Amino acid sequence: MNIKHFPRGLKQPEKGFRFSVDALLLSTFIRPGEGWKILDLGCGCGIIGLGIILANPDLNLKVTGVDCDPQMISCAEENAKNLGVKDRYQTLLLDIKQINRSSVEAESFDLVLMNPPYRPHGQGRISPYKEKNIARFETSATLNTFVQAARFAVKNKKMVGIIYLAERLAEVMTELKANRLTPKKMRPVYGRMNKPAKLFLLQAVKNGGPGLCLEPPLILYKDGPANILTDQAREFCQFL
Repeated sequence: MNIKHFPRGLKQPEKGFRFSVDALLLSTFIRPGEGWKILDLGCGCGIIGLGIILANPDLNLKVTGVDCDPQMISCAEENAKNLGVKDRYQTLLLDIKQINRSSVEAESFDLVLMNPPYRPHGQGRISPYKEKNIARFETSATLNTFVQAARFAVKNKKMVGIIYLAERLAEVMTELKANRLTPKKMRPVYGRMNKPAKLFLLQAVKNGGPGLCLEPPLILYKDGPANILTDQAREFCQFL
């Protein structure tokens, strides 16, 4: 697999969930530090964890991808191998509800990344494939499940990164506060200018002090019927 063409060519389950732009945005939102240990909750085919490794080739990052789907774990492992980063990427087949009873040690990661299912169970179009529903809807794991897992795994004063639906921002803020994760940086993501924000990127710090930096909006596409990326979007995420 040619790294320059990432994410094209990544292996994904035929009938499983397919990654989208949001995962790529999260992979370049936070600049990690040298030697950081990173946990990707609900890693899927490895898109976010592999993206952050490739976006920071000068840093000796170690990423662990966690997922409850054996097919996704298999794809993530194969993708890491094909991209030549197998030594920096490992996987863990695990239901994140059980993270505190697994091999994951409490407060052992410098950064935890997550792109949780966007919709409550029963809201939206249901797929005939169970694997897709698990990734799209809060069937087996809720927003609260992901945030609690992040709180458990991240070190004190270290970071958590999330991308989520703008319409559920208030819920995210409530969950973060309840789990001592202080929002420090947020960037709204718009499909097009003069349209409501669809998503937001947020960085929180465990037991951090007050003070939130609201960054300029990120506009993905130029006005018009075609999905033509803006220069701003290309600069923000090299993988788009």
